[in-house]
Amino acid sequence: MRNVVLDWFGPDFGKLNPLLQELHTKGARLYGEVDIRFGSGVAGWIGRRVARKLGAPTKAGKVPFSVEIHHSAKALIWSRTFANSHTVASEFHPVKTYQQGGYWVESIGPIKIQLGVSTEGGNWQWLQRSVSIFDSQFQQYSGQRFLLEKQL
Repeated sequence: MRNVVLDWFGPDFGKLNPLLQELHTKGARLYGEVDIRFGSGVAGWIGRRVARKLGAPTKAGKVPFSVEIHHSAKALIWSRTFANSHTVASEFHPVKTYQQGGYWVESIGPIKIQLGVSTEGGNWQWLQRSVSIFDSQFQQYSGQRFLLEKQL
């Protein structure tokens, strides 16, 4: 059965690390630890409020983490669990294809994050383009961006 990731990458799917190819062919649950951080001032206050609304941890620091990744024909689906108790589910929907310079839109409740992709070295790196909450788009005024990477 085809899935959204294979369709989005097309022939470039084979350039990903073989373990990433397996993950996005079969799906999996990954375990590890994440370091939760919040900005200072207003940005930190907003970050903690958003985390609370989503059911994610609101205290900075390292916590156990797992993510279940699976696919459908139309979406990449992640279910993240923080500190063995806070679960946040999201769906990623593709726009265009990798060859067309496409990107993904992650939806977590009212939050939408537009993410570009870099596959340097066979890894998959999410590159934040924009964030919107209740359809109000926020630009990166502080110059701060996040980078999430699946590196094996």
